[in-house]
Amino acid sequence: MLRSEAKRAEELARLEKIVENSSEKNRNFFAAYLGILIYVQAIVFSTTDLNLLLSTEGLKMPIIDQTVPLIGFYVVIPLFVIALHFNFMQNIESHHYKLMRWQEATPGGKVPRRAAFSRFYSTMRYWKMVIIQTPLTKGSLGTENPARL
Repeated sequence: MLRSEAKRAEELARLEKIVENSSEKNRNFFAAYLGILIYVQAIVFSTTDLNLLLSTEGLKMPIIDQTVPLIGFYVVIPLFVIALHFNFMQNIESHHYKLMRWQEATPGGKVPRRAAFSRFYSTMRYWKMVIIQTPLTKGSLGTENPARL
């Protein structure tokens, strides 16, 4: 009996590690996806009406300082963004499958909240601390700004 419980605990720890790795991968992919969307949005907003009507010039990319064909950009980028979106949805579905296997392996079929959300809350706590501790939220003499409290 003791051996089967040890084996079960080992399996549960293995599944928890798999879920943790999957969560980190999806979180990083989501951040990269949002970054790409913001970059594409900046490029789209920088396109003028004159560029669209004449289309003799290429489209200048903001950070990498390259010029690309206007028509090629507006044909390829939507397909690229849609492909990334479908990839992200497939990753989420795969992550859901891993979460369900983890839930099935836990005693009683219930995952403790502290195990499921501990990384999320610690990340949010970190960002809250970073935002509150920035010099912009402090007064000129280093005192707390009452408007931010």
